[in-house]
Amino acid sequence: MRTNFLGLLVLQTSLAALTAGCTGFSLGENEPDNNLGTYLGDGAVAVDPDNETTYVLLSEEIYDEEDGSALETERTLFAVRAGATEAEAVADLSGRDDPRLLFTSNGVLAMSQQDDSEELLLLDRETFEQKARTTVPTWYYGTRLSASRRWVGVADNDSSDYDIHVIDSETLDTRVIPHGGDLLEAMFLNQSDRLAAISLDDASHEARLLVWDMNLLAATEFMQLPGSEVWAGAVIDVVVPDVEWDSWFSFTWVGISPDDRLAVFPVKKWDGEYEIGDSDPDDYQLIVLDLETRQTTIIPRAKGPIGFTPDGSSIVSYDETADGEQRLLLIDALTLEPDPEPIDVAIDGSISYFVSHEGNYVVVASSDGEQSLVLYDIDNKKETKMAGPGVGLTEFVSRSDPEELWVVQRDSYGGDLYRVDLQGAEVEEISVPFSPEHIGILPKRDELVLTDFGRTTLHFMDPTTEKVLREVELPVGQK
Repeated sequence: MRTNFLGLLVLQTSLAALTAGCTGFSLGENEPDNNLGTYLGDGAVAVDPDNETTYVLLSEEIYDEEDGSALETERTLFAVRAGATEAEAVADLSGRDDPRLLFTSNGVLAMSQQDDSEELLLLDRETFEQKARTTVPTWYYGTRLSASRRWVGVADNDSSDYDIHVIDSETLDTRVIPHGGDLLEAMFLNQSDRLAAISLDDASHEARLLVWDMNLLAATEFMQLPGSEVWAGAVIDVVVPDVEWDSWFSFTWVGISPDDRLAVFPVKKWDGEYEIGDSDPDDYQLIVLDLETRQTTIIPRAKGPIGFTPDGSSIVSYDETADGEQRLLLIDALTLEPDPEPIDVAIDGSISYFVSHEGNYVVVASSDGEQSLVLYDIDNKKETKMAGPGVGLTEFVSRSDPEELWVVQRDSYGGDLYRVDLQGAEVEEISVPFSPEHIGILPKRDELVLTDFGRTTLHFMDPTTEKVLREVELPVGQK
C-alpha cells in the first residue's frame, strides 16, 4: 500500500484536515502563500495570496417536493473579495468530488473529480470568468506548485505506479514524468522552477535523484533522447545504492531547504528484504542531496517528513526509540551532523510538529490533539510545556507579529477557537459568537476568516482586538 503522493498523505484523518495525521510534519496550516493548494471540503476556505479574495465551497441538498427524497447535491464555489460584504457565486461544481483550489500564475485552478475523470477549470482571478476547461481520464491526488506558480505537480491515483503528472497552467496540458523506476516522489524548489525527484527501482534497490529546470524542459518540448528513460537535460542525475521506499506511516517527503541548497529524501535502507509497515528504527534514513555540489550524504535513524528552520540552519526530523516513543531530531544543515541527543518531547504517543516561519520555534502536538502543546526553542535549546488547554495541529493559521497560531479545534458537534502565543508559551481559548469550523487568514489586511458549523456565514475577525469586523452571508438555500 503506497500512500505518498508528492508528500501529501492522508493518515487517520480526511484530506480536508490537511494534516500529517499520524506522525511528522504538520500540513495543517491554511496559509495563503503556500504551494500545496487547498482541499475544499464543505465550508473550508482558501485565500488568494495576490488579491486576498476568499473562496469557499458549499453544498446544498435538493429534495423532491412531493415525497421529500433527495434528488441531487448542488455544490457552488463562492468568492468574497477583500473587504467586501457580499459573496459571489463563481463556479458550479455540482456532482463533483475531491475539489481542490490552486492559485496559479494564470488564474485560479479548480480541480475536481467525476466519473473517473479529473476536470481542470481555470478562472480569471479578478473577473471569475472561465479562461480554460479540460478533463483528464484519471483521478488526481495531492498537488504542488512551482515557485513561479506556472507548473502544477500532481499524482495520478489511477495509475498502479502512482505516476506524477506536471500540468502547465498556461495551457492546461498534462505530462507524465518519465523516470524509468518503479515509484517516484517529487517536489518543486522554493526559489526557482526546478523539480527535484527520487525514482526507486525495486529490482536494483537503487535510488535515482533527478533535478530538472521546468522552463528548459518547456523550451525543448519535454524532449526524451532515444533510449532514455527520463527527460533530456536533467541538471542533476545521481544514483544512490541500497535504498527502498519508506511506504508506511512515516511517509516519503522530499524536503527542500529555504535557500534551495539541499534536497532531503526520507527513505529506508535496503537490508535484503522488503518490510511493509513500521520497521526497526535503524532502518530509516535520510538522503541529503547538495544541489550545488551534487554530493549525497546519508543520515541514519531519521524519519520523514522533514522541515527546515526559516533561516535554513537546521533540518528538523524525528526518530523513534526502541519502545516506540517519537523524538525530535535537529540536524545542522551545513555539517549534516545531528544533535548528539534527540529532543525527547513531553508528549506520549505519536506527534506532529510545526516549524515557525519567523523564529526558531518548533511546536509539537500529540496526534490526538488532547495533550498540551510543547514548544522547543532551537536557539536556546529550551523545551516548554505550554500553559492552557491541549490542542492539535489539524487546522490553523499563523501570524508573525506577534508570533502566534490561531487554531480551530472541532469535533462532530462543534468547534472552538484558540490563540497560541509562541513567545509566551501559552494557549488561550478565544470566545466568539459562533461555532467555528474552518479558518483562513488575509495576511495583508491582517484578518482572520472563519466559517461556522451552519456554513451560512463568513466571519472576518481582527486577531488583535479579537472582534468580528464583518459578516458575509453565504446565499445557500435562497433560490
